[in-house]
Amino acid sequence: MQHLKNPLRLAAAAVATVAAAVIVAGCADGSNGNPDIVECIPTCAEGQECGGDGCGGFCGTPDGMCADGLKCDGMSCIANPCPAGFVLVPAWTYRMGSPDNEPGRVTGGGDETLHKVTISKPFCMAETEVTNAEWAAVTATTPSYFKDAGDNVAVQNINWYDAIKFLNMKSVGDELTPCYLTDMESGTHGGGCVTGQIQCNGDFHFGSVSRVPGCTGYRLPTEAEWELAARAGHDTDPDEFEGLQPAQGLQCQSPNPRLDPFAWYCGNAAATYESAYDCRDWSPLETCGPQPVARKDPNAWGLYDMLGNVFEFTQDQYWWHTADPQTDPLLDDENGYNRVIRGGSWSAAAAFARVASRAAMGPTDRGDVGLRPVIDPPTSALGPMIQARLAAGLDGTDDSARTNRIAPAAGNMAPETSGRSSTDGSGAEAAMPEPAPGAEDQEQEVVFAGPTYRVVSFNLMCSVCGAGYDDWEERLVYFGDMFETIQADLIGIQEIVFDFEVDQLLAELPGYAAYFYKGDGADFFAYPDATVLYRTDRFELLDQGEYWLSPTPDVPWSMGYSPGQSIPRVVAWVKLRDRTTSQIVYFATTHYDSTHPHQEHSAPQMIRTVEQWAVEAPVIQTGDFNTEPRDPAFNILTNGIDATGFHMDDTFATVGNYWNSDVNTPKNPPYDPINRIDHIFTAGADFSTKFWWVDLRKFGPDTLYPSDHRLIWAEIVMNGPY
Repeated sequence: MQHLKNPLRLAAAAVATVAAAVIVAGCADGSNGNPDIVECIPTCAEGQECGGDGCGGFCGTPDGMCADGLKCDGMSCIANPCPAGFVLVPAWTYRMGSPDNEPGRVTGGGDETLHKVTISKPFCMAETEVTNAEWAAVTATTPSYFKDAGDNVAVQNINWYDAIKFLNMKSVGDELTPCYLTDMESGTHGGGCVTGQIQCNGDFHFGSVSRVPGCTGYRLPTEAEWELAARAGHDTDPDEFEGLQPAQGLQCQSPNPRLDPFAWYCGNAAATYESAYDCRDWSPLETCGPQPVARKDPNAWGLYDMLGNVFEFTQDQYWWHTADPQTDPLLDDENGYNRVIRGGSWSAAAAFARVASRAAMGPTDRGDVGLRPVIDPPTSALGPMIQARLAAGLDGTDDSARTNRIAPAAGNMAPETSGRSSTDGSGAEAAMPEPAPGAEDQEQEVVFAGPTYRVVSFNLMCSVCGAGYDDWEERLVYFGDMFETIQADLIGIQEIVFDFEVDQLLAELPGYAAYFYKGDGADFFAYPDATVLYRTDRFELLDQGEYWLSPTPDVPWSMGYSPGQSIPRVVAWVKLRDRTTSQIVYFATTHYDSTHPHQEHSAPQMIRTVEQWAVEAPVIQTGDFNTEPRDPAFNILTNGIDATGFHMDDTFATVGNYWNSDVNTPKNPPYDPINRIDHIFTAGADFSTKFWWVDLRKFGPDTLYPSDHRLIWAEIVMNGPY
């Protein structure tokens, strides 16, 4: 039997048989007078056992359940219309997102603004994630990195386009009409990643994908459908978080009573098969990996592994929520970009295994992401009340207009204005109903007490990597123009190739000094791939150095942790004294390799070093980390590696929607911070972020970017004395 609460309000104009309700009033002490007991006793017509009773309660049995063998479509108990292996998710109204006090909120930078959502039609969702065996049976491919993990393990290392083709192939195989029209197919479907790589950018894609109305086959859930199914009708109560420590149960600690019964995450996803991943640097476990489906308890609606195991693709492209009520929301048009993924994974921190947690990835990216199909039952199989409401075009809300989230015309994550602009993160000021606090280039409501620093991180793209860009000498001039408007105090630069190029850059930036590995004059050449710059009128240099991201950090040019890694990776650092306040601060920059497990081993090495520095002074760490907020390395850096809880803070996390951009073109260039790989972190003191900016300006006669990365900068404040 299925327990339900808070079903949709009935659309009285569309429903002829509305449940009757009897109101009984009386006094607790038996006396006459104003009643202090008001009881609504529902009496429901047959077939309406899970419908509303007209006074906010249940119909039918006292606990609102359907009889054995029947399922609730949101208003009526009906025969199960779903195929084997699928669960009926009822039409429902719920609160999507998370309350402000939920621990782990907006982990990775995903917006979780709380708002009311109505799903107006029930749908059938697969009980489990698609497995390796199911994928192979349909496509005859084996994309998973963990190929020896077993047939019943959730498939992963697929991209969004891989998932779309799988669903169409499964529909055709089951003699159903496909739910997607596609064209211009290119690349290898289900090709996975090259040997040894747990994530990559796949080559498979379509020129366009559009949904087929009225299809009978399989599709992806919308993001709102996914969250409803994960919640199983439960709205988050802010009171349940009172008294919790901010980081309680959010990392890879084990045991975790909140998650262990029903979710696989980095604290419990132990794996012993040969391809299991070495996760000792961020987990209490030796080796980890995805797990066989349905080994944990299901949620209240019978769905397994909605949280953890592997992330799951949804139909939606990523966008920022507003507080406005929505009905059947979906963002899926040519202006969108990254696709929303949900649920967390075996490699992710516990903070991602929350029903409101949001992340996103490019449609061609492959990683620890799988899928869970959805199929729409025929309207004729639904209860009479749902049928009547759908026929009347009603959706059970106060305003019956269906809500479709539309991306701005330019499809960008930046305001559609020229010049310096401020955005609330949606990227399109005109698309938002009104500016939120913190927009319009205003500081957030924070008391700033200590020194303020403007900090830049910029991979300026190597001088010999410029195909499709202006020449290095021209780009040097652009760099000078960019930095002149920022007036940064500290600058972390990545991907300079030759030491003389640092001098060229400094010629465009008067008033700065630089440090990078200069070589030993004999066996080792200079290596300015990571270079720090600081204002000499603001800071006095106390010390400087570097360490190599490798098992031998003191050995110059030592290679890192990934087999076949082609170049060394280094962290350059300086120890400075602020001439205005005498505050001492460590400043560092780095350039992580894009391979694995280099990132997962480099992050703990960095945390241990930063922790040592933080004993002496606050730390500001910048870099091109080649890791997105959903990736294990980012989780290590921002959540820590042991019970001490020492970690670095992401400057973007405290601004959320209130990020800003510099633009100088009529149409906004794209930038999606949910997938950012360049970061500015702090540690060792209480820092606040006043502003977080991305530079989207283009230069030259052909209006080109100066680099294949976007310069980011943050104005941060140290609150109080160190």
